[in-house]
Amino acid sequence: MSISNSILKILNMEDENVIFNENFIENRKINNKRVNIFKGYLKNDYEYCPMCGCINDTTIVKNGTKISLIKIPKVSEVASYLELKKQKYKCKMCNKRFTAKTNIVDYRCRISNNTKHSVINYVKDILSNTLIARHHNISNMTVQRIIDRIYDGARIDIRTQNFGHLIKNIVK
Repeated sequence: MSISNSILKILNMEDENVIFNENFIENRKINNKRVNIFKGYLKNDYEYCPMCGCINDTTIVKNGTKISLIKIPKVSEVASYLELKKQKYKCKMCNKRFTAKTNIVDYRCRISNNTKHSVINYVKDILSNTLIARHHNISNMTVQRIIDRIYDGARIDIRTQNFGHLIKNIVK
């Protein structure tokens, strides 16, 4: 098993396109707090351009990198981040640029999906938003946005008083 696979298993992440080198962890201070920084590299081999659909026969070329600092769940009760160096590409046919994508984090988001799932698990335990935010190193409003996104489909429209389908879903 490679070092990248081992680190991904420890961090509970699944993406074979993320590669970790030997010096993959660093301790830094962010906002006067000691944090762990896991350094990874993300690259995808595109068979076609996601913008125009052109088949990749040397039309898609590398075009630099972009570094994203992504919040991940705590490791050994220490706040942790994933510093992900993403490969950027350019299509010669349509002149569009795009960046390698991963399922670790949503598009244009800096909070990992694992952190969002952990917040949801804490919400089930009926803890305050402030306590959940402090434990996950995120803001109260971020916790509220995650809750709203999950429970948005369960909101009741009082004007129509359509409670029947909601009650059936809760009972299940």
